[in-house]
Amino acid sequence: MLLGEFGLQTRAKQVACGEEHLCVLDVLGNVWTAGDNSACATGHGEDNEDEIREPQQLTALESIVAVACGATCCLALEKGTGAVYMWGTLSECDPVPVPTQVKEGLQDHDIVQIEAGRQHCAAITSESMLFTWGENSRGECGQGHFDSCVVAPTLVREFDDEGDLVRKVSCGARHTAAVTSGTSKLGFLVGVVQCFGCWSG
Repeated sequence: MLLGEFGLQTRAKQVACGEEHLCVLDVLGNVWTAGDNSACATGHGEDNEDEIREPQQLTALESIVAVACGATCCLALEKGTGAVYMWGTLSECDPVPVPTQVKEGLQDHDIVQIEAGRQHCAAITSESMLFTWGENSRGECGQGHFDSCVVAPTLVREFDDEGDLVRKVSCGARHTAAVTSGTSKLGFLVGVVQCFGCWSG
């Protein structure tokens, strides 16, 4: 895909879509967004217009290797540092108008994968630990309770307590699925899909 259609001479590496916004990662590690900005989902600030019609670069972000979109928020993962940046509106949390590093809960970890559901997010560390935050009224954050919102990234302790290594994660609208690995009785490494949250009703 060429972003030249929008007057930009660079190739896209990844694209993610939210409810009414778009996030594009180019091959140089730059991030471009467009769409509805009424909930700050494009990351161009509260004072910008409510709709960004063509992708505009988020110049505060460099060396990005992955992006993810929720309904009204975005995540970006920085190369080398494993830092996670977020912008937009997530569940009951205050809007984040521009890309801001997610430090609470993740500051001592190197993140290797990011994901976003409708109103919740997930991140896997280089130690194969899973952190979740955001909307949790259906248990989608896997924290063992149904409190409406998990404000900051929080370790999913059930995996950690069981010694399960989280390899991959995917977020649905109100549920989360993770691929975990452990050792079988015969000593083989096995992969298991584990889900939490609600995917109907």
